[in-house]
Amino acid sequence: MGQRVLVVENEEIVAFDLEVCLATLGYSVTVATTGEGAMAMASRLRPDVVLMDIHLDGSVDGIVAAEWIRKETGIPLIFVTAYSSPDTLDRAVAVDPAGYIVKPFNERSLAANICLALHRGRHPLEAPDQAAASLEAGPSEVLVTKIGNLRIDGFRHRVFRGESEIELTKKEFRILQCLAEHAGVPISPEALLTKAWGPQFVHYIQALRVHMGHLRHKIEGNPSAGVLIETVRGVGYRLVEVAQEY
Repeated sequence: MGQRVLVVENEEIVAFDLEVCLATLGYSVTVATTGEGAMAMASRLRPDVVLMDIHLDGSVDGIVAAEWIRKETGIPLIFVTAYSSPDTLDRAVAVDPAGYIVKPFNERSLAANICLALHRGRHPLEAPDQAAASLEAGPSEVLVTKIGNLRIDGFRHRVFRGESEIELTKKEFRILQCLAEHAGVPISPEALLTKAWGPQFVHYIQALRVHMGHLRHKIEGNPSAGVLIETVRGVGYRLVEVAQEY
């Protein structure tokens, strides 16, 4: 029996596609179509991760259901939805999700983000190669990524430590976003350069080192960020969460 995923989706064809995709990846899948059903199943079944749509049948929408699930169970949760408006995103971010994926999405991106959510939930990260492979899947559908005390808002290209915003350049933001979407997985300089500059700049290694130094100063300069950018000799860089001291 694989790790358990609760899919909360009221469109039958989308739920079926997700169920088939996740079963192929080795996950055990349960489906709910309402917010009320999602809360009951999360409480009773204790899945390893929840994939939550926002527009659902019944009187409880996905954000309200997600808020209850996060508060009462602590289960990692990823929004998978067609909604991308700033107001909806603000409501969703307040729930503290592990990710926010906008439909339509691809299988590689979904698999990588489930792995990341499981990792953040203190579950084994069983398939880091899937996360690395998603770098090849094209533009990311993930709008909000959280690691440590950082919240990376891909919709508005802003980064927050708690309620305080960290000012980053466009390239620094793209580097951090790439590292955070694949947290714990070493990313090659070539992949980071492709993400931040474009594929024609894969040899600008020294430029990447300069930007990485600036990014480290801004992120690691305050230990409350709860993350470090590690250099993996001969491989690249990875973003890791660190324990907080109180």
